[in-house]
Amino acid sequence: MKCTKSNIRERGLTLVEITITLAILAVLIGLAYPSYMQQVRKSHRMVALGDMLAIQHELERSYDSGYQIDHIISSGSCLICNSPATRYQFDVTIDSHAAYIIKAVAQDLQQQNQDSCLNDNKTMTLNALGETTPSACWGQ
Repeated sequence: MKCTKSNIRERGLTLVEITITLAILAVLIGLAYPSYMQQVRKSHRMVALGDMLAIQHELERSYDSGYQIDHIISSGSCLICNSPATRYQFDVTIDSHAAYIIKAVAQDLQQQNQDSCLNDNKTMTLNALGETTPSACWGQ
């Protein structure tokens, strides 16, 4: 059997080309990932704001009986909320003047506390008069 030389050249990527491609990809991911994470935090914040409005609605329904919160929050857990407890913890404070403050505290387990709209205390609030803080989180 006789060996013959072939003039066909094999094609493929060199190690340098693969390395350059991976470096470019790493730079693009490094630039895009923080923006993506901020959008994820924003979407979870919007769910939490909806939860706060749902809590307010339930409190107003029980206004005549003195703001019953037993069916809303139990043992620090929100029973009617869609937000996972790993993102936000909800609390309702009721004072003697028939007023309330609903608080949503961003948690650090899934880095929700790094949301750019939050103040140093990492808390969003809604009171009985409809006043909200911080205004950047509520889109005002």
